[in-house]
Amino acid sequence: MGTLFTSLCLLLFLPNAYTLVLKPVKPTIGDGTSIKRAALSNLELQNATDFYWGASGDSDALLANFTVYTPDDDEGILPMETFSDLLSSVECNDTSVQLTFKDDESFHDAQDAWDWVNTHDNRSFVLVAGPGDCGLNADREPFQVDNIAYNVPEKTVSLSGNAQNWTSAAHTYNLHVGHISTQTPAVSRRADYSKDWTVDFNHELSNGSISLSKGGFSIGLESDGSGTTGEFDFELDVQTSWLELKAFTAKLQPKGVSATAKLSLAVSGDLPDTDFSKSVTILSIPLDGIEIPGGILDIGPNLDIDLGITVGPLSGSAGVTGGMTVSISDNALLELDLLDSSNNQFSGWTPSVDILPWQANATVSGSVEVFTQPNLNLKAEILEHGYEIGLDLKMPYVNATLEAIVSTTGACPSNPSPHHQDGVELDSSIGAQFLVQANKVNDDGDPLFKVDLADYNHPFPSVCFDFGPTVTSGGSSTATSTLSSASATLTLNSTSATLTLNSTSVFSTPTGSASVLPTNGTSTIWTPTGSASVLPVNGTSTFSTSTGSVPALPTNGTGTIVITPTALPLGLPTASIYRRAVNDDIGYAKKARRAGFGHYGDVLDI
Repeated sequence: MGTLFTSLCLLLFLPNAYTLVLKPVKPTIGDGTSIKRAALSNLELQNATDFYWGASGDSDALLANFTVYTPDDDEGILPMETFSDLLSSVECNDTSVQLTFKDDESFHDAQDAWDWVNTHDNRSFVLVAGPGDCGLNADREPFQVDNIAYNVPEKTVSLSGNAQNWTSAAHTYNLHVGHISTQTPAVSRRADYSKDWTVDFNHELSNGSISLSKGGFSIGLESDGSGTTGEFDFELDVQTSWLELKAFTAKLQPKGVSATAKLSLAVSGDLPDTDFSKSVTILSIPLDGIEIPGGILDIGPNLDIDLGITVGPLSGSAGVTGGMTVSISDNALLELDLLDSSNNQFSGWTPSVDILPWQANATVSGSVEVFTQPNLNLKAEILEHGYEIGLDLKMPYVNATLEAIVSTTGACPSNPSPHHQDGVELDSSIGAQFLVQANKVNDDGDPLFKVDLADYNHPFPSVCFDFGPTVTSGGSSTATSTLSSASATLTLNSTSATLTLNSTSVFSTPTGSASVLPTNGTSTIWTPTGSASVLPVNGTSTFSTSTGSVPALPTNGTGTIVITPTALPLGLPTASIYRRAVNDDIGYAKKARRAGFGHYGDVLDI
């Protein structure tokens, strides 16, 4: 609880999200020698015009194109930015705009082009003042013109009407946000006009935790060193006709996107129930958005990172640590139609997974699922239309089944020595689930649609972790040393060793007295000077030396064998050196040589 509280408190010190307020980009007028001629042509009323917005500061990079249409015969539109160089002064208020021209030619051309509005009561046009055209205005402002008066001696045109908002002025429009084509003449002469708008996905999660308890059972999950990387390219297209929404589409493409989870799990007690789960939002970050003033556009991204766990049944006491990284290809693409989900398209979202080392340090049995889930939410409002898009990235998640093992001969016989009595066998799968959904802004009802982008699951081979007291021998193991044609089978407790010695080999002591073979440990093998018959592989027959016969070798690995001749000793290595699981593919020839049998002949694997 303390670590979660600390993580949430850290949010107080996070920098506030920066909203990029786009600046109007003034269109290019003429080529330097024909600026006035181009400006004079721009006095004509239009049925459609493009307004561009770009990044703040000194950059001319375009991010938005707002095309306003006036399709009716009794309406038009006129951007003042395209002819402002012809004006000597401009005065604006809520009901009128007064323009004074520099010369008679410009004044008369304006009178010829605009007097159309006075010929019929229903005629009007929208005059759009650019930044600074009306004095201190920083943004484009529309004004509906219903009537015009002229002062010829002063070369002044007085336009009467009403200041408007963009919702009223732009009843029919197309808005594109993101990558802007530079093929139109108004922008083709600018070298740095086109730019993608991206959503930042680079965020570190220093610490987060979650805990569950029920009766005597408790489980805790901590995430330390986790985070996300990369960014998403984002494009938006909106179309209306006479205030009716006709299209609202969005495109999202990852660039270098990945998520890393480094997790620690602590379990204590018994939980007989299933599906005991909990998730918490351990980090919520408002991301940098973009805005076009006047209510034209407001995009506000937000990133939530959830940490979750589902357990049961589960019992024992253990600590498990590990991690993984999930990455999304830059070729992945998502195209959403907010008005008609049948047009949604997506591809390339199957992720790749890299595993960090895992370790368990105590006995536990049961099942558990842990996950981190970054949720990217985009709220886009355009004039009076708005939608929210949620991209839920459950990446990564881990499903694990743990089985406690206690064995005096070694809990994990396939692991390298030394072996331990206690262990945990881990069967796991790691994957990711990607889901996108959409809602109208301020609509708490069911989503308009949900789309499963990817459901990836990759199982991994079982892994055994051993710990606790060490053992002197492993589990059921077999070793074979082949020196000639004679053989003997020894059973040492549950461990067996099959030895093939030369024709003069027998078990003996230097003085002919009995030597007891221990049940678990090291025996002694003596080689007399006499000859011996071949021992059958079941180890139950007798064999003879130059001085007499030897009783049958017991099958339980214990007993005495009396031999009178004198011979040199050969140490029998402990059974743990030859320990082998039934399904182990490792050969024993190399192991036997390392144990010292290489001095007595060739060693063959079985």
